[in-house]
Amino acid sequence: MSDRARRAVVPRFIKLMLPTTQCRGDAMRLTLASAKRYTSMNLAPQRLGDSCVIFSKRVLRLGKLLNRHSSCSVCSGCVCSSCKVEKNVRLVSSDMKVTRRRLVFCSPSPCLGNAMAQNDPELSLRDNAGGVARFYRADYNSVSSRLTASGPVSSSMTWQKQLYPTTPYLKHQLCWSEPKHQRQAAPHVSNGSHRHKSRTLLVDRPSSSPAPPPLYPPVMLRRLALRSVQTTLRNARGLASASELWKNPRSSKFSMTKIVGTIGPVSEQLDMLQKLTNEGLRIMRINFSHAEYDEALLRVNNLRACRGVHAEGQAKFNLRAVLHDTKGPEIRTGKMLDGKKIRLEKGKSVVLTTDPAFEVQGTADKFYVTYQQLAETVKVGDTVLLSDGLIRLTCTAVGKGEITCEVENTEEIGNRKGVNLPGLIVELPALSEKDKRDLDWGVEHDIDFIAASFIRKASDVHEIRAFVAECIKKHWAHEPKYIAPKIISKVENLEGVQNFEEILEASDGIMCARGDLGVEVPAQKVLTYQKMMVDRCNAVGKPVIVATQMLESMQNNPRPTRAEVSDVGNAVLDGADCVMLSGESAQGKYPIESVATMNTVIKEADELLLHPTYRAKFQFDPPTSDVESAVSSAVKTANEMNAQLMIVLTATGYTARKVAKYKPTVPVMCFTTNLKVGRQLQIHRGLYPVVPDYLERRPTTAEAIAHAKKMGWLSSGDRVVVISGDKLSDDLGREIVMGVADVQ
Repeated sequence: MSDRARRAVVPRFIKLMLPTTQCRGDAMRLTLASAKRYTSMNLAPQRLGDSCVIFSKRVLRLGKLLNRHSSCSVCSGCVCSSCKVEKNVRLVSSDMKVTRRRLVFCSPSPCLGNAMAQNDPELSLRDNAGGVARFYRADYNSVSSRLTASGPVSSSMTWQKQLYPTTPYLKHQLCWSEPKHQRQAAPHVSNGSHRHKSRTLLVDRPSSSPAPPPLYPPVMLRRLALRSVQTTLRNARGLASASELWKNPRSSKFSMTKIVGTIGPVSEQLDMLQKLTNEGLRIMRINFSHAEYDEALLRVNNLRACRGVHAEGQAKFNLRAVLHDTKGPEIRTGKMLDGKKIRLEKGKSVVLTTDPAFEVQGTADKFYVTYQQLAETVKVGDTVLLSDGLIRLTCTAVGKGEITCEVENTEEIGNRKGVNLPGLIVELPALSEKDKRDLDWGVEHDIDFIAASFIRKASDVHEIRAFVAECIKKHWAHEPKYIAPKIISKVENLEGVQNFEEILEASDGIMCARGDLGVEVPAQKVLTYQKMMVDRCNAVGKPVIVATQMLESMQNNPRPTRAEVSDVGNAVLDGADCVMLSGESAQGKYPIESVATMNTVIKEADELLLHPTYRAKFQFDPPTSDVESAVSSAVKTANEMNAQLMIVLTATGYTARKVAKYKPTVPVMCFTTNLKVGRQLQIHRGLYPVVPDYLERRPTTAEAIAHAKKMGWLSSGDRVVVISGDKLSDDLGREIVMGVADVQ
């Protein structure tokens, strides 16, 4: 044994190996028996295919090694008969008995290195510092053996170094041994009543390199050694996904969580909207608190004029959706005298009145408020907030049609500023007259979603839905099957939080509007309410949007703060279907950079969501119908079989929405013939609607798979789960058909 030989602790079971060269696009392999190959004397290649995990592009799935393939003995890569090389290898066991085996290597590959170039008669396996054989600690085996060899082997693999900082679940340790005359006995690890020797792999260390200290204390190593093989295999997916090694073929283009972007003066032009959609914008929000009808029409037309493959359909069809955000019922101040700002001084008193005589004559002593029930609602000691919470008042007296308040902080206030009554129940209509005019315009122009502001109870949602139905009869009477816009309730006050369950049941989705909510409730409570809303929406399968100040600093800066990046990422990890940009894309200096940055953060967080630790947090309500039972089974099948894609054939979008409820780990391509259905599916996480421009009917399974393959979502050898849903009749209900296909 050479003095250059060094040893590393090798745990049982798992070796994650990615060859730098791929054999004609064949799947990479992660064999369960790989440790046996290196650490026991029974190294016959034909014994290595008993049980394995196939690393195919993005996913790991259980299976058998294909008969026409072999596995590289160094990197475990799949090699076919046309590019494999067999070499004689000298193996040394723990009792120093030397045996020779003929093993298979992939070529061309660093696995052979200089030895292959020199055509050495014997090739030895060794682990350099960059390593061709790095193992991950899972358990110890009773087998104790050593492997050494001679002959230089070069390796340029650096992926192990990338994996280490991001692998909290599978730990590894690489220890250098001392020279032969300084070596100590191999450590022992206690495991119940048995004592197992740790196995060692002899490796070389350059003479100039100092011996690094152990990465983990012995106690930690013992704990890691007791991990079960099942836990290791389950966590292998998360380990790979957390690194840059396990690349999703769609990740460079698409993200599972969707982006809603507010379009304003800086982003409403066609060329700008085209760039935003290319960067990942899927839903355009128009804020009717500020937008005029001509501006809104320009934005809608420009969005629908954008071209390119929009991830969901061909160039002929644009499936980006439009979200109509209402101004909502608000309480505001009147105008100040001469239209100038007034200054409220701390400690002084000010009167808030509902007398119309002061509507345009406000002063620092008295000004108008639009809420006619102000005196009946506010009591002595209650808090009144002005100008989005910048000014705090405390009620000291209540009179007829007016209240007297003490100013808590000095600040200026202008015309038509917002008034908040935190914690108080106010009697406001669900729709103001302006909202009704705006909604009538929106329905006429075929909007997809309505973001209803300041929803306080379920009856508000019912009132809006009834008004929208009237608008549909007015503008779309010639379309008997016209699809109504979905109502997304904005919860932005304490009363809405208290009545959240009934609001959720009455709505098609929820928007957590953290801006106004943060004015109504203490700032620390916004976190609690956001988590609650997202969890409840996930449980019942309704989409949820997290909004307000996601990347606020990017209105003026080209890069976000670290806290903003974490905010976006945590919203995705919570299970949000969409995250929203407001001023960043509407009036900021960097709208394109804002969307691109958000898309990048989303894709990183989407990868983390594949880990079992994060997925385990999702709690779904039990299936309430046979359809949900069938769909949940289909999603489970896709997850467990590690399908590359799910395909849903749907006419109304009902089946696709049920699929989205159970958070599939793979993208879901939804084929439909209705553009409105396709656009409304945009709001759901992981759903990618497709309306084939060459068909006037719903495609067959074979046509759908061919279309997905043409778009680059599938390739030969991939596995796909296909679901089709049809409504048979009112009596018979729906028929759900699921199938699993391998792409040819």
